Amino acid sequence: MNRYMWDGSYTVEAAFIVPMVLGIMYAWMFQLFYLHDQMVMDGMLQEMILQSLAEEGADWKAELDDWEEKIQKCLWIAAVDQLDIKQNALVVKGRLSASAVWHMPVMQMFLGNRFQSNITHSISAVQPEKALRIKGKEGTEHGRNEPG
Repeated sequence: MNRYMWDGSYTVEAAFIVPMVLGIMYAWMFQLFYLHDQMVMDGMLQEMILQSLAEEGADWKAELDDWEEKIQKCLWIAAVDQLDIKQNALVVKGRLSASAVWHMPVMQMFLGNRFQSNITHSISAVQPEKALRIKGKEGTEHGRNEPG
């Protein structure tokens, strides 16, 4: 007899609350994975630029495909869209863009379905000690314009 006195409110509440909690947890996990990918891209782009500075005579156009493959293997949810390095006499600039897409219709309505990340690093190609040596050559032996 007690079995028939229960109403369906628990079922209705569970049918509403469980999908909401699971959706929030999924969005939170997706954001954590995306932040992981951003940190990986940031670190690997900086490593790539520093390695290009260490190997001054290397042809970096040929190695970009290898670096793109290395970066893609370390990413969890994002896909590399573009990788580029430009070097001039003063600065080495690296640019990496990636995107992640999720396919969850309800979450797409609230948050969208595409997340884009563009990371740019610029590192000086002229190191401070080299700049000091160049300045030292302009003046006297110690880099000062002393009379006499």
